[in-house]
Amino acid sequence: MAALSATNQQTLKMAPVTAFRSSSKKGKRNVLFIGWNQRSQEHIEDLSADRFRGVNILGVLDTPEQLTKKDAHNTKITLNSDENLQFGDVAELASILKSNPVDEVFITLPIKSCYDDIQEIVAICEEAGTPFSLPTNLFGTTIAQAGGNSWSGSQDRVTYTCVTYPKWKLAIKRAMDIAGALFALTVLAIPMLIIAALIKLTSKGPVFFCQERAGKNHKRFKMIKFRTMVTDAEKIKEQLVADNEQDGPAFKMKNDPRITWIGRILRKTSLDELPQFINVLLGEMSIVGPRPPIIAEVDEYEWWQRRRLSMRPGLTCFWQVSGRNEISFEEWMQLDLKYIDNWSLWIDVKLILKTVVTVIRGTGS
Repeated sequence: MAALSATNQQTLKMAPVTAFRSSSKKGKRNVLFIGWNQRSQEHIEDLSADRFRGVNILGVLDTPEQLTKKDAHNTKITLNSDENLQFGDVAELASILKSNPVDEVFITLPIKSCYDDIQEIVAICEEAGTPFSLPTNLFGTTIAQAGGNSWSGSQDRVTYTCVTYPKWKLAIKRAMDIAGALFALTVLAIPMLIIAALIKLTSKGPVFFCQERAGKNHKRFKMIKFRTMVTDAEKIKEQLVADNEQDGPAFKMKNDPRITWIGRILRKTSLDELPQFINVLLGEMSIVGPRPPIIAEVDEYEWWQRRRLSMRPGLTCFWQVSGRNEISFEEWMQLDLKYIDNWSLWIDVKLILKTVVTVIRGTGS
């Protein structure tokens, strides 16, 4: 990747990786441009002018040499959020995808002169599970029009994604999530009130435990659970790292001393997960999908493992019905990718039924 790696850090002050994260907005589709030229400028202006698309432009990546040559730091483009456009070094693409919620990468580099660079960018996006798109109007036609995915006016693009299922099937999956969550929260309302009362009466602290987790495309959200541990569990965890029984970045301990007595019952029966049906209703989770990881765990993922974030996380998946702590962390990640690569509505139904059996048998803890 000669063109991408040959950087001159003194030619232009680049935005740090964390700067892109700070510009991310909840509820908006985060896009990142690669290539600073007339095509990208026109596209950014079109997206900024269209308030109904809900697009948040994280910034533009290119080589420092190209950005300086095009005088990027003096170019004034005001986004609809009243923020200035941010620039970064394209050599940091992998780091930016690792640290930021990116829903799509818009590649606007010239195809002919940057073919090898684009191929490497595509490989990075594929491995990370991040959708990317390329312009379809490559030849400056005046009459003929491409049939690609139109993002705005004159800017037609074709989008590539690692989750290649028909939108109507994903819409059915979402409808099943909403119906299932509403049904569960209605039927289990009284048991949940009883659980809440038991937690409040038997230990100090709140009823619910809310923890920041990584969702689809690394978007952060607060996952809700019934509290099963003492209130200072995170502090005590630092003293228990040596007793971790799960390989990889995840922390699992069979006889965790932080768990309360009512918490052990809730975990054994998986009843502590019931409030997550609220996350399902909010669209942050699905009933079936890879479990949402803790942010610190994601930071330690190997690159190929990040692709498990390309689909909406769920309450249950292959891992929950395949032995959980009895399998290695790498096998766990492989099971999640197996789900993503082979997903179907029938697989979801089977996993839900298997999960019910697992919970009844008490092997789901």
